[in-house]
Amino acid sequence: MIKTRTFPTIVVTIFVLTMGAAAQKSKATIADYFPLRVGDSWTYRSTSGGTEYSLKVLGEEKQADGTTRYLVEKLAGAKVQMLFSKTEGWVLVHSERYPEHEGLGAIYEPAKRYLKNPLVAGSQWGWKGEDYTRTELEEDNQVAGPENVTVLAGKF
Repeated sequence: MIKTRTFPTIVVTIFVLTMGAAAQKSKATIADYFPLRVGDSWTYRSTSGGTEYSLKVLGEEKQADGTTRYLVEKLAGAKVQMLFSKTEGWVLVHSERYPEHEGLGAIYEPAKRYLKNPLVAGSQWGWKGEDYTRTELEEDNQVAGPENVTVLAGKF
């Protein structure tokens, strides 16, 4: 009688442990497409127009609500300082300012949904509000899907 119950118990235990490990593995493999670590920087270059801009994470600051806000500098002809945070499923932008042009900037209340995180093919989102010039702006975004890219650093 004990042997009869022991075998199913072992099988169920192995199954539960295997499913738990598989669930943890799937959570660990979700890529963060917008990592924000102080000191990180990256540059985007247009293949058709010869233009480029760079982003660099300058700092991070814990907020009273437990979230972290990241100061990111964008160099694209003009210098733009943007304040980001990351919540479950989103990268949000809270403000942007142009330090070389006094008074030029925008504060987004509520925060602007900047990017789905993680990116999933077919995801869509929009935003409507005022930009830094106080002009009404509407954005529609959609994730098309993965793409292979070859750059100097390798194939991704």
